[in-house]
Amino acid sequence: MLQGVTEIKYDAFYNCTSLESITIPDSVTSIGREAFWGCTSLESVTFDNNSRLETIDGEAFWYCISLTSITFGDNSKLETIGDGAFYGCANLESVTIPYGVTSIGGWAFEYCTSLESIAIPDSVTSIGGWAFEYCTSLESIAIPDSVTSIGEDAFRGCTSLKSIYITDIAAWCNIEFGGSIANPLCYAYNLYLNDELVTKITADMLQGVTEIKDYTFYKCTSLASVTIGDSVTSIGMYAFYGCTSLESVTIPDSVTSIDSSAFSECRNLESVYITDLAAWCNIEFGYNDANPLVYANNLYLNDELVTDITADMLQGVTSIPAYAFSCDSLESIAIPDSVTLISERAFAGCTSLGSVNFGDNSSLTSIDGAFHGCTSLKSITIPDSVTSIDRWAFVGCTSLTSITIPDSVTSIGQEAFLLCSSLNSVSIGKSVTTIGESAFFGCESLKEVTFKNTKGWKISKSRDMSNAQDITVTDATQNATLLRYTYDNYYWKRYGN
Repeated sequence: MLQGVTEIKYDAFYNCTSLESITIPDSVTSIGREAFWGCTSLESVTFDNNSRLETIDGEAFWYCISLTSITFGDNSKLETIGDGAFYGCANLESVTIPYGVTSIGGWAFEYCTSLESIAIPDSVTSIGGWAFEYCTSLESIAIPDSVTSIGEDAFRGCTSLKSIYITDIAAWCNIEFGGSIANPLCYAYNLYLNDELVTKITADMLQGVTEIKDYTFYKCTSLASVTIGDSVTSIGMYAFYGCTSLESVTIPDSVTSIDSSAFSECRNLESVYITDLAAWCNIEFGYNDANPLVYANNLYLNDELVTDITADMLQGVTSIPAYAFSCDSLESIAIPDSVTLISERAFAGCTSLGSVNFGDNSSLTSIDGAFHGCTSLKSITIPDSVTSIDRWAFVGCTSLTSITIPDSVTSIGQEAFLLCSSLNSVSIGKSVTTIGESAFFGCESLKEVTFKNTKGWKISKSRDMSNAQDITVTDATQNATLLRYTYDNYYWKRYGN
């Protein structure tokens, strides 16, 4: 009936509810947009073995709810499956996409709720956003090495997915995922490499890979260990998020950045392996569990558990990044003179850390939440180069008994010494002009606070110092009561010289 037809145009059989089957002759090269839209009785579509069809345009078979089978010709020339091409074909159970197709459009098979299997050939390079959204019967899918991008929410609602099959880890790492639900692992959890469940990744598997991209191993719960190859320079956002079986990870010196939440929810991580402490300190960590030590706590240098860090080990380091040494095993560290910044939570949770030493010519200018929860730290000498002790600097340092704040410091941040329950004496240098709210709250043992500069102090509940009131800070015992209790949640500021 269609012999000699070269194109089935836009809306050709739109809403033709009586149509039950159709055979597309080899003369047809394209099926236009909405060509069979809403043909709710259409059960089968067959293409000639020598079909010259190149394009199935957007929404061509939209909501053909009775469609159960599509047979493409053995020598199909099909290149593109358009956006929404088979949207809502709720009875479609399996599809074999012919070799030569390079792209599967957005929402191409969305709401194909009976779809149990789909064969994607290694000619396909892109899978569009929402392509398989709510294919609730889909249990497994093989992603060929040719795929380089999977769009936003491509597998949203594919709640029956159990297994993802690939043939090359390096190729998998080259895929650009358009978000967490673009990666079918968000439901499947299990990644298979050449039909073997992936429990570990070795450096050889990542040969030639320069970056582990965003979401690459998102929720891959089968993964127990990862050794990243030294060709890798960056680890993307959410790259290993939710890898709840991951116990160890090896980070090479080549890595210079680990993005936000890269290791979030990796709650069984025990060990992080590195080969150079200076290279480790040069990594730029993003926010929210970018550093695997947030969970692992044990840092190994050349397979030796890190307990003591000398200044020589950190030669040339200018800053210590967030969570860099958040490990239970660390007992002492010597900070070299080259370090100008210790970032927030750099030593957070170092419960064995008892000794922190700075050089005589230290360049450190600020301490930013660095020693949060260092419960074994009994004393620390803040170098004269430091100008600010920032928010949360020593929160929960429950063994700290005394602190001398040098004259170089001009500000003490909010909650800087919060819950330092053993702290009994504090000396505040003459240059300090501001003390943040609750800086000494919970310091139950605090008995003496000495101000080197007692003139011009005011307190206020607002930082703009509106309704500020004068306060006398001459008596060390009274000062302790004022700071830790009476006016603990006030902002303190000194005016004048």
